[in-house]
Amino acid sequence: MAGSPSRKDVISQFDKLNVWKRGWERAPHKPLLILYALGKWSRDEPKEIPFSEVEQDLTALLKQFGPSRHSYHPEYPFWRLQNDGVWHVDAPKNLLPRKSNTDPKKTELLKHDVHAGFSESVLTCQEPGYSDPRVAGQSDPVMFGYGDPPMFG
Repeated sequence: MAGSPSRKDVISQFDKLNVWKRGWERAPHKPLLILYALGKWSRDEPKEIPFSEVEQDLTALLKQFGPSRHSYHPEYPFWRLQNDGVWHVDAPKNLLPRKSNTDPKKTELLKHDVHAGFSESVLTCQEPGYSDPRVAGQSDPVMFGYGDPPMFG
């Protein structure tokens, strides 16, 4: 299919994720959200996930696999992952932003029942053998923006 991204292009998008880092510490938010969404996709669940589900499930994953924090913010990767080209957010244009930046408030995502999921470039790869979500796990050797340093500080 002309114009569809290749498997290599899609894997490259995942390899180039913009993951927050400070020294050796890397934020697990985006990689965990991607793995969460891949799991849903692999179980043939709807490809667009409501933030209300992500809020609960990703917060639990962040508590289990991330560094201990006073508060967890699943809304950050839910909204910001779209900047990496692998994620699409279906939201009204008039969401109220947080005071510190242009991201919408968590309450706005919930109030407007905002949904998100993988971008068309990820979903429409037509290359033979690209029939399931496991392609993102083939990022080599850096998975989801993580290099050789330990994932968490």
